Amino acid sequence: MHETTHLSYEEGTVNITLNSESSFEVVAPNFRCDDYNSFVNAGFTKKELEAISGGQTADIIFDLTISEDIENEELKSWFAAGKEKQEPHVGRLSDGMYIQMSATKAIGDAPYETISTLSEDILIEMEIPLYLRSQDRNYYIMISNMGDCVLLPDLDNEPETITFSTHNMTTGILLYLDPLEAREKGEAEKFRLQPHHLLWAGVVLLILAWIFITHFHKKNM
Repeated sequence: MHETTHLSYEEGTVNITLNSESSFEVVAPNFRCDDYNSFVNAGFTKKELEAISGGQTADIIFDLTISEDIENEELKSWFAAGKEKQEPHVGRLSDGMYIQMSATKAIGDAPYETISTLSEDILIEMEIPLYLRSQDRNYYIMISNMGDCVLLPDLDNEPETITFSTHNMTTGILLYLDPLEAREKGEAEKFRLQPHHLLWAGVVLLILAWIFITHFHKKNM
């Protein structure tokens, strides 16, 4: 996918380019920002926005690459630990694919510079590859935020896409949860013994023991 949108920003113009690529045997997904104005405001500094408003032309490029695996073993171990931490709350999560997001910007003839973090969250909608689609399946994006893994839920109800909110231009992993896994998790939580359950069980046993002893004592009088 390669798509450029020309956004008028007061007296200036911002050329917004979205690129998607795939590093394995899957078609690169289409994706878009829910609000291009929000993307521009979050990607440029206040001073840069003033220059654009005054008539400058700017460019901002958003690259998204999907892959089956990544070489960063440390990041993979972070994702594995983050997934294990989240599973007691949502159910057993399965790995889908890795997503690498990056962005660059430039104003006028200035060189491009990397955007590692946006100033505020933006909504990103991405197509889910056909091989990962399934009826009633729930999707998540997990990203690393300064060493801490954050699980981002799907904010739309469409089975073909995932919409998530983030300000990090970084690597993430698409995870999914099948209905059966969520149901098993719910049942496990429903019947999990808690300390107060054991306390009440002990009280009931004491009452039953007292009734039995009283009945036995009366019978032998």
